[in-house]
Amino acid sequence: MIRSRIVSRRWVALGTCCAFTAALAAPASAQSVTGWGFNGLGNADQVVPVSNETAGVYHIGTLRLAQTAIKTFASGLGFSVVVGTDGSVACWGSNNRGQCAVPANLAPVDAIACGGLSDGVSIGHCVALLQGGSLACWGDDSFGQSSAPRGLRSVTKVAAGGAHSLAIKVDGTLFAWGANGDGQSTPPPDIGAVREVAGGWHHTVALTATDTVRCWGRNGYGQSEVPVGLGACRSVAAGAWHTVALQANGTVVCWGSNADGQCTVPQSLAAVEKVSAGALHTIVRSQAGALTAWGLNYTGQSNVPTGLGAVTAFVAGAWNNMALRSDGSLIVWGDNTTSQASAPSIGAAPRKLVGSELHFAAIREDGSVACWGNNYGGQCNKPADVVQAQDIAAGAGHTIALLSNGAVRCWGWNTDGRCNVPAGLPPATAVAAGDEHSAALLVDGTVRCWGSNALGQTSVPPDVLGVTLLVANGRHNIVLRSDGVIRCWGSNSSGQCAVPIGLVGSTRVAAGQDHSMALRTDGRVVCWGSDSFGQRQVPASLTSVVEIAAGHFHSVALTASGSVVCWGRGDSGQCDTSRTPAGVSMIAAGGQSTVAIVLPMPCVADIFVDGLVNGADLGVVLSQWGQGAGVAADINRDGIVNGADLSIVLGTWGPCP
Repeated sequence: MIRSRIVSRRWVALGTCCAFTAALAAPASAQSVTGWGFNGLGNADQVVPVSNETAGVYHIGTLRLAQTAIKTFASGLGFSVVVGTDGSVACWGSNNRGQCAVPANLAPVDAIACGGLSDGVSIGHCVALLQGGSLACWGDDSFGQSSAPRGLRSVTKVAAGGAHSLAIKVDGTLFAWGANGDGQSTPPPDIGAVREVAGGWHHTVALTATDTVRCWGRNGYGQSEVPVGLGACRSVAAGAWHTVALQANGTVVCWGSNADGQCTVPQSLAAVEKVSAGALHTIVRSQAGALTAWGLNYTGQSNVPTGLGAVTAFVAGAWNNMALRSDGSLIVWGDNTTSQASAPSIGAAPRKLVGSELHFAAIREDGSVACWGNNYGGQCNKPADVVQAQDIAAGAGHTIALLSNGAVRCWGWNTDGRCNVPAGLPPATAVAAGDEHSAALLVDGTVRCWGSNALGQTSVPPDVLGVTLLVANGRHNIVLRSDGVIRCWGSNSSGQCAVPIGLVGSTRVAAGQDHSMALRTDGRVVCWGSDSFGQRQVPASLTSVVEIAAGHFHSVALTASGSVVCWGRGDSGQCDTSRTPAGVSMIAAGGQSTVAIVLPMPCVADIFVDGLVNGADLGVVLSQWGQGAGVAADINRDGIVNGADLSIVLGTWGPCP
């Protein structure tokens, strides 16, 4: 008898929000991460609602470090970093300057600091204190902030400002490097030994060995003018344009910009033992472990979550906060804009995964729907009546789902009527979404489109009949007919609808912003349309492909062996597959990001769950060859029993480890 088996899957994300990269091991030990607040800058990871779907409360996946607990953490401008007790590092959030591209083979880390600022262009960088007292830096280096001084050793503390970095040696000597346009990297010559230091966007504050506070750098808001009469202090922090000091008597003093109330200390505040500052908000912890926050609250960063309880550690990012509770769980709240490449908690074996410019959506194994990423148009606000879905698609600011009864539901931004599902729409079998339009494949093999028709994307050609597969992106649609013919309509500005002559025998199609892809029956990939970033240049050695996906300007292929190949635009890391484990079973591409689901390989082919992959399991694969989703032999859950499943059986032949 063949027994059902739940297979654990793991997420790998590449791109603008590089989730859980480097130093991440198999999911042997996990710590739950929860976040809430505005669905808005990647630092709160992703925004999949928890099981009870409480409004405004989001579950943030499972943070996996190599069988380790959380040791320390930091948050910058749109990204967050966690260090495990074994020194391993995980990073998620914005990766536009490589700030989440944790170096390969990074030595064990003792402490971490995140910097970044937004002066027209958002940048970020990391400073890591390695075990032994040396440093490692990565991310933006426009001002030399990621180029630590050569020979700098015996460091005990690190900090990061907007575009400058700071380190304190064991003897209290302070080192600063990076941006220095306002003198923020030039410590006063008479400062002496330093115990603690913090960097603002353009200024620096230090606590000396004599418990006095010194500030230098930009002073446009008075952030570098230490108040007269400030007493002995125990801790300091720096925001974008304000400074915070904790006096020895447990009181807090703030100075600098108060435009958002970040310097208006609550009158009842007392017995404080630690301070931290975001860009425009302040957060402190009392001796009892309770948090209090004030200042800008646009993204909920100053709303300390109800029931948070006592925390053992905390830190403020630019627009968010992170806190570690005594049970080891990490809580993140505030801004979460670029969480589209984060690792969601969507169950063991999702049926489908799709991506758009700024958000992703998936159908869980039980048919429920998960959406995460940018929510500016409400595209991640899943309607309550969307309970069971059989297909899903993500557009620019909207999401469309095909329910289990064949009905179509759409939510999110409705400009151009992209979410106005036609009244009386017959039952559908699939859905697709472009930037400003939506489409549905009906049970009779015809296609209906609605939304913007500025470039003919909703004007379905009369010969689009007998359709078996429908995809859309940007402002064009692609279908695969039952006779193997590919038809395309809508924008053809870059030739994305000029299907190559003689292209026949395709099994899959995919649509990028201005390019198109097809997977032939021989496992080869064909691309056409825009080649502005090389997204049309299929690697000559690429064979045995079983799945394809297209981002805005990059192309992705999954081979039968479970490896991922990517080409095209890669400046946000969306084509960096160097850290992608083997055994990928599903891929999706967003605008500038790529997501893969990793299927642990060793025993997934043990269909009989008898501890051995052998002829019995092979026999099931052969007997169910060509069958669809739901059968036991569909090992990689791609909806069909084929060579990919056979490869997994043969590749894991023998006793289970």
